[in-house]
Amino acid sequence: MIRLLTLFLTSALAYTAGHVYAQSKQYTLAEILNIARRQSAAARIAETRKENRYWQYRTFRSNYNPQIQLGGSLPDFNRDYIQNLLDDGSLIYQERQRTNPFVNLSLEQPLMWTGGKISLNSNLNWFQDYLIDFSQWSGTAVNISYQQPLFGFNRLRWDRLTEPLRYEESKREYVQETEYVARQLVDYYFNMLDFQSNVELARFNLGATDTTFRIARRRFDLGTINKDQLLQSELQYIKAQQEAATSRIGLENARVQLRLFIGMPDTSAFVLILPEELPKLQVEVNQALMLARQNRADFIAFERRRLEAERDVAQARAQRNQITLSASFGLTGSDDRFNQLYANPLSQQRINIGFSIPVIDWGRNKAQVQTALAGKQLTEYLIELDEIKFEQEIITLVNQLTALQYQVSLSRRAAVVAQERFMAAQERYRQDKLTLTEFTQALNEKDNAVRSYVQALRSFWAAYFDLRRLTLYDFSEGKPLLSK
Repeated sequence: MIRLLTLFLTSALAYTAGHVYAQSKQYTLAEILNIARRQSAAARIAETRKENRYWQYRTFRSNYNPQIQLGGSLPDFNRDYIQNLLDDGSLIYQERQRTNPFVNLSLEQPLMWTGGKISLNSNLNWFQDYLIDFSQWSGTAVNISYQQPLFGFNRLRWDRLTEPLRYEESKREYVQETEYVARQLVDYYFNMLDFQSNVELARFNLGATDTTFRIARRRFDLGTINKDQLLQSELQYIKAQQEAATSRIGLENARVQLRLFIGMPDTSAFVLILPEELPKLQVEVNQALMLARQNRADFIAFERRRLEAERDVAQARAQRNQITLSASFGLTGSDDRFNQLYANPLSQQRINIGFSIPVIDWGRNKAQVQTALAGKQLTEYLIELDEIKFEQEIITLVNQLTALQYQVSLSRRAAVVAQERFMAAQERYRQDKLTLTEFTQALNEKDNAVRSYVQALRSFWAAYFDLRRLTLYDFSEGKPLLSK
């Protein structure tokens, strides 16, 4: 009987416990976790953020592909009045009716290694003046142009270095966010378990204090105890009733909070099973650090931040002298007949070098460069500090997890011992060999031992999911959480 009560109080805490839980559905931590990963708002936010980052990456990739665009203006009819100065100096307003539609087809290709752009264009224009009965076709059969910044900042090349890292970082951040959902779930899960265990303890204690109160009344009638001792027993019984009512309210609130977090639409009551079966873990500090460096988004972010700091320096240095080379070649033609438009095409060529070189900037460019260099140095210091903090967090967590496994074992044994001691104390109290104060002490120690056991399990599972989140590695299965 003692063993059965011990298992009832210190194990699942969700198995049949009277008529209240008889029809309630039971969930394990793994089952609730699966629901949260599918239905919770936090999981959906993480999934949406992942999709958003994917399309951002696709946008980046498209910047290096040729772009074909069709533009124009149709029908582009215009009727207005213009001033016309006559020979005698007077002004008259003359009507004008024109149609001037055009269409243009262009192909542009950015050049990543040089930062320039090459384009191919073709356009067609039709002009007609209705009042003077004049019309003409004009167009450019082909025009090839090239633009190249000289000694300038090449954003395409830098983006090619940083954006793939950012995308890889986002994929790992998604896994980290899903693991953070699991870590948050542990708190909600054990918040409900705390109240659930309090309800069970309160129900058990209510029965025990009711028994002691009845024994105290019989002893008072026999004159073996005084009224003060009787009132003390009654007060203990009333307190147990209050704790039972308070625990039930707290349990319902915790159940609602858990249901809202995991996105469970079902409003029926359910109970949770205490996750006593711990994964067998043997985690070495060096192993955890190595896995974190391999898998965590932070270490990819460190590399990206270094590159971005170098990019800012290059951009600051390139801003001083801005020189752009432009060249183009094309064939154009015009005629009042469309089929004769390019019968005798005319060639057009253009070459231009535009430049903007500050003569005196009062140290502006130097200050910009020095600011970028200082920012780069600051980034290095911050990354170094972040790496140290991250490693310390890993080391602390691994050591803590090892200690918590032992703590759970001790707490389980303490709960068993405290329950057995209480059963013995209850029997001795019935035999009038124990005072009410000693009985109450045994009762409180039993409750505290059960709560300490539940708290030890909470701490272990919190540390376990924290370690998964920091390393992106499933130590129980021996495989990475990040899919390749």
